[in-house]
Amino acid sequence: MNFLFSDARCAGVFRILLIGLIFSSLYAVIRGYFWGNKEFLIPSVLEIAEESVMVIAGVLLLQNVSTPESGAHLAAWAVVLSYLFSFTASTLCFFFKNGKISSPKKMLKPLFNASLPITSVRVSGSLVNSAIAVLLPVALIRAGASESEAMRLFGIVSGMAIPILFIPSTVIGSLSLVLVPELSEDFYRKNKQRLYKNLRRGLRVSFMIACMLIPMFFVLGDDLGEIAFSNATAGEIITRSCPILLPMSLTMITTGMLNSMGFEKKTFAYYFIGAAVMLASILLLPRYCGVYAYVIGLGASYLINAVCNLKLLGKECPELFQKDDKASLRKMGFALAAILPVSLIGLSFQALFSKIFGELVCAIAVGIVMAIATVSVYFLCGLLPKKSKKRT
Repeated sequence: MNFLFSDARCAGVFRILLIGLIFSSLYAVIRGYFWGNKEFLIPSVLEIAEESVMVIAGVLLLQNVSTPESGAHLAAWAVVLSYLFSFTASTLCFFFKNGKISSPKKMLKPLFNASLPITSVRVSGSLVNSAIAVLLPVALIRAGASESEAMRLFGIVSGMAIPILFIPSTVIGSLSLVLVPELSEDFYRKNKQRLYKNLRRGLRVSFMIACMLIPMFFVLGDDLGEIAFSNATAGEIITRSCPILLPMSLTMITTGMLNSMGFEKKTFAYYFIGAAVMLASILLLPRYCGVYAYVIGLGASYLINAVCNLKLLGKECPELFQKDDKASLRKMGFALAAILPVSLIGLSFQALFSKIFGELVCAIAVGIVMAIATVSVYFLCGLLPKKSKKRT
């Protein structure tokens, strides 16, 4: 396995994790069964329990570690134990819910055709990330950075700033997960009224979430870098890179929508176009903007995917952007315009609170003020749903 890893010690960890692959693969199928039947509580609880088992097992196994290599092996076994737990627990829940095992022969071909593009995207994503890990430091060195500086910057952007910026993706991913079964059912049953309603709702909510969080990251990015990582560069990257949240959110929700309607091959092609642009940015832009070439490439990739996905949605669902489109566009325009005043409010209170409180308390206080300001602006602009009072 030396051709896979530059460090031969990785092979032992890899072999241990391969054991867990069996359990995680089977668990993924059972989890899909619950998702397909719109039962989200059980897999959600199992996900939390799996992470808890991993942490507890890791703490117990790593108490008396003699060498880093043995510690890595024990940490890998903790991961395997967590996979075994989630598989066992999900299997028990499956049979408790009267689930039955049947022959998959009739569904193998359509299942393979539907899952192949999505699986390819996942595999390609891992390969693209590996390529980034190699190409970005090399491009930074060619742009004039030393080898240590290039590796430091790559670690900051990929291990600190980008993971923080991806936190909102958990909300969008959850929304997409909940919508997928309903969208798929409505699309194939040609229930256009409910289909378009859910599509509009998903797009509007994702857009508004991004517009709510961009000011937060813009104002509090520096504080997040210092509090979470004690690294000013990470905070600077978070602050300057927060606009990518908008195309990222739209890409995530629209990709989930299109996949649920059977357009996996289209989203697969769009992903590769975006990935090609991102890699080109990493190769060509570091001499002009340093490590921000990665952020620019990532944003361009998401923007391309979002535009292509929205265009395809408009083509396959012609009435989506026609019926009541003025009201939806107006609300999205208000949400976008609210970014500036909310950011100014946050910066003003940050300047005030920083003279009174410490860094952590200041960040929390500013975040609360910005949340209140956002809700207030959205309420004044009519972006929040109003409860209708029924007369008796």
